[in-house]
Amino acid sequence: MPLDRTHIAVESLKALLPGAIVAGGSFGQSLRHPIEIPRNERQFVFEEAQTHAIDDCIRQLCDRAGLPESTHVGKGSGGERLWPEGFVGSLTHKGTVVLGALAAKSVLRALGIDIELIDSSELGAIEKNVALEGLPPGTDRSQGVLLALSAKEAVFKAQYPLTGKLLSFSDVALAWTFHGAGAFSATVDCGVPISFQVRCTATQLWVISTAVISAET
Repeated sequence: MPLDRTHIAVESLKALLPGAIVAGGSFGQSLRHPIEIPRNERQFVFEEAQTHAIDDCIRQLCDRAGLPESTHVGKGSGGERLWPEGFVGSLTHKGTVVLGALAAKSVLRALGIDIELIDSSELGAIEKNVALEGLPPGTDRSQGVLLALSAKEAVFKAQYPLTGKLLSFSDVALAWTFHGAGAFSATVDCGVPISFQVRCTATQLWVISTAVISAET
């Protein structure tokens, strides 16, 4: 199932991760209209399409990294992806959009990415669960909670291969900086002596977040 690789989420992630290989896109244009699918089969059809899209994204990443066509990216006991030796990577998906990033460990020691959909949901009620330390400046309450949620999800993914810890939202505190035009960064305190760099962007319908540790750190 071909991906729309020109999707704005792909371009946004590339801008956030100039040192990484980025792949993915939307498989929405390849889905049959729901009216063409029996109601009891719609979830299966969607999940099957999403699985194929994730597999395609992983193949793109490995191919661009020069890895053998036979490279297999399995899962660990915590659900984390087991990237090839010498690489760090991360996957995320929301709706019909799938994104992936891969980098050599000589460039990044850790990598986590997340995507969230900006919709009409009122998220203020979960603010204290997600961002007790406070919200990013320059945002309304719902967008701020979504940014905090997305950034912390990226941190969860980046730190797990290093620490093996399953963190909760309350374990991660973010100190935000607003750079204008939907761009944010944050310093991270997650109770471990590791310095993560968090960057986020809010663009059109999407919030996209990255958490990395530079190999130079």
